[in-house]
Amino acid sequence: MNTLSTFPTDSRAKGDGWKAVVLLTPFQFMFGLVYAWGGMAPAIHAATGWSASLLDLMFSLTPLALLPAVLAGGRLVRRFAPERILRWALGCFAAGGLLALTSASPLRFAIGYAILALGLGGGLSTVASIAVIHRVAPRAQGRLSGALLAIYGLSASISGPLFLWLGHHAVWRIALAIVMAGYGVVAALSLTVLRSGPAVHHAKQDQASQVHPRGSWLPAAWNMVLLIATVPFGSAVFAAIGRIATGHGHAVGLGVAGASIMSAANGIGRFAGGVLADVSSIRITWCVVLGLAACGYGANLADARFAAPVLLLGFAALTGLSFGALAGKLPALAAHTSPSDPAFVFSIYFGTFALGSFGGPFVSAELGLPVTMSVFGSMTLAAFIACTVLAVRERLPAKKDR
Repeated sequence: MNTLSTFPTDSRAKGDGWKAVVLLTPFQFMFGLVYAWGGMAPAIHAATGWSASLLDLMFSLTPLALLPAVLAGGRLVRRFAPERILRWALGCFAAGGLLALTSASPLRFAIGYAILALGLGGGLSTVASIAVIHRVAPRAQGRLSGALLAIYGLSASISGPLFLWLGHHAVWRIALAIVMAGYGVVAALSLTVLRSGPAVHHAKQDQASQVHPRGSWLPAAWNMVLLIATVPFGSAVFAAIGRIATGHGHAVGLGVAGASIMSAANGIGRFAGGVLADVSSIRITWCVVLGLAACGYGANLADARFAAPVLLLGFAALTGLSFGALAGKLPALAAHTSPSDPAFVFSIYFGTFALGSFGGPFVSAELGLPVTMSVFGSMTLAAFIACTVLAVRERLPAKKDR
């Protein structure tokens, strides 16, 4: 009947979706600079003498600023085309970079770079980018959004070495300015092409229908609880994988290898999480992702006892995969929770993810790494068990809707 007529439309939509991914890639490189901070900070410390604790604080400020930014983006995308919000994000990036790089004050640098450029700009950009994908290819938004978030996470593997290479030929401020300006110019050019695309249809919704996920807030609240229970474990490991390695008796080099594997797994997990959310039920997706995280925690416990390199590397890979998949599945999760307003619900989920990302390293700094790993690892294991029990109970009587 309509099968033959709808297939070309779906195929064309996926093509438009991948085109949008390419055009949105510069924005992922711009705001993915946050993940390059670990490689950039030592060079900045050597040049400025700013303390290591101050540089760590600058890293933590970005996910903290992401929370209000993505929530604001979720509301703005209801009223404005996502391309306009991307222009605002680019403006935040430019203004924050200018503020940060024209002063020797570490406070101004933190406000400009960590908060305004990467935090506020990154939050607006993320919501707007997902809204573009939802508009052009709603049936493939999981894999396409996952691909975007994967680029966001993996971009540091290019940005960090590029900054260090430029730093050998110029002072660090000039090197960072070149990187930021290069990404900003390419993003501005991409926006000129995105603006020529179809206009966003802004349907007016009454107050009662704006955000009522599946008839109530309970599914959304449950998903937020799962994120709070699991994201801090991954972010704490990201911040301390090197110390975990040496604490278990491994050489420093193995910790570096673990960090590299975890970063690569994070990018792969973001794409895989989106694909999995497209082809499987939300409940099963949660079980798979949390199962990976729980296995990672188990590998960490085993490595603490036996100090086997394969266990440490497995722990890094599993934790990176699960942490990335948690982010990659969020767009599809939001569309499932609230089909009428996925962008706003995504902003809530991503804001929760950002808050959890801030909480992991913060708690670790306050309570110490061993206590943090035990608390957040146990929370992750409990979340996995709860999801598994619910999935089994849901499928025992009959296979209900996905």
